[in-house]
Amino acid sequence: MKDRYVIASKLGEDILGSVYKADDTMLQRSVMMRHFENHHKAEDDDESWRKQFTQYAGKIGAIQHPNILTTYDISVKDDGARIVTQLVEGETLAERLEKGPLSQMGVYKMASDMLEVIHAAHEVDVFHGGLHTGSILRVNRASGGHRYILVDLGLNQLTSMVRAEQIRVADPVLMAPELLEEREPDAKADLFMLGQLCYTALVGGHPYSGKSAEECLEAYKNDNMPALDSYVQDVDPRFAAWIMKLIETDPEQRFADSAEAMVALHIIELNEPAPNVPGETNAVHEQTSSVA
Repeated sequence: MKDRYVIASKLGEDILGSVYKADDTMLQRSVMMRHFENHHKAEDDDESWRKQFTQYAGKIGAIQHPNILTTYDISVKDDGARIVTQLVEGETLAERLEKGPLSQMGVYKMASDMLEVIHAAHEVDVFHGGLHTGSILRVNRASGGHRYILVDLGLNQLTSMVRAEQIRVADPVLMAPELLEEREPDAKADLFMLGQLCYTALVGGHPYSGKSAEECLEAYKNDNMPALDSYVQDVDPRFAAWIMKLIETDPEQRFADSAEAMVALHIIELNEPAPNVPGETNAVHEQTSSVA
């Protein structure tokens, strides 16, 4: 890998590892490379984590979808593991929300895009388990509007394999109550967290912000989330009801799976601005007047 990929710059570092922008000298393109540092002790190390990492990373890489980063390469060595993916420029949902809430249509489109890729992942038994505002990248479309990309699918699980300890980057405020009780992630937990992201994006914040995991769990068990109209007006009642169903405390009260949630969402028709059309400036004005 060191011969083919040349590090151009460091993009960041977190508990999951270091992220770099690199040049693919074979295909002449810029890529993103994430390095997972090996924490296994030499005397205890065996091939099991390497095999698990390769198989799981391969499963994620096999998911071909426009709303997930394309995996180009996987490498496992003594110092750890690396994944090379598509490099996409954009802003995270967290960065966007620093400017204020999204419009209803923006949240609707985000929900639709995320449901598509979550469904594709669930089809091969891959569950996120820790969706948060940094999980989603918001990319401008040339025709107007935005595309939303899931950027961290499987990273918690892959990091745990390489570091030989349970790692979970997540926001306790957004996590499904059952995950706060240390249950394994599943489809309904992912749907809950998607609903929380939609709620947060519409409101521009979260009513439980700043609470600990224990306080969040108690709040969810004692009360469901406050109704959306407690914080934001003029949300289509059908869309508000759809979001509130996702974030029911009891998993049995949520949608059965991502497919059912998708059907229910697409039944809802919202009015949206016309796309940007060359030669027609009115569409541009409509688009810029509604931040999405």
